[in-house]
Amino acid sequence: MSDIIIRWSYLKTVILILAILLLFVDSPAASYIHAGNLTGSTGIVNVKRPGNEKSVGLRKEDAVFIGDILSTGKKSRAQVTFIDDNFVNVSSESSIMVNQYIFDRDGNRRRAVVKLLEGGARFILYKKYSNSSFAVEAGNASITGNIADFIVKVSPHDTEVIVLDGLVNVKNISAMVVGEIRLDINQKTAVKEKNPPSEPEILTLQHRNAWIKETNVP
Repeated sequence: MSDIIIRWSYLKTVILILAILLLFVDSPAASYIHAGNLTGSTGIVNVKRPGNEKSVGLRKEDAVFIGDILSTGKKSRAQVTFIDDNFVNVSSESSIMVNQYIFDRDGNRRRAVVKLLEGGARFILYKKYSNSSFAVEAGNASITGNIADFIVKVSPHDTEVIVLDGLVNVKNISAMVVGEIRLDINQKTAVKEKNPPSEPEILTLQHRNAWIKETNVP
């Protein structure tokens, strides 16, 4: 009889442990994949995570995960440093989502997709990886680069892209629209719905400085 009681007690313990493990696996936290950290901010910066209806505030050094929607309030800005040491500055009243971020330091490989949902952001890609793909999806535009410093701004009318350093490729986000351009240092383009990118134009110093100021994170 005592053996049966011991076995039943042991079985209940095992069942309890399995139940706790299942709860952890099913929780949203179990599926979070680290993409970077908030390394600078001014004002209000919030994040909405998959599986959560409400946004929560982010503080400096807090983690940013794949699937997170990070947003800034009025007169607020944020800087996120990704796991590969490249980073993005998010201007005020803007939001981004880290859609994908795969990084293998030993294999010198990176694959990233970041969505600019509204507003503007500056992407600083200064670390080169031999097997690399970094894409920004913003409004009407799809932008790809490896070593580049560029700013993207989304509006109801079009998506503007300017290159401060390096070069990027720009095309319409719709696969139905044919046409892709290479944008070099101090050039700009705009992408409208159902249209290929406009021909590259020279960026004036005044325009360049204004865009840098909009996305600067003190």
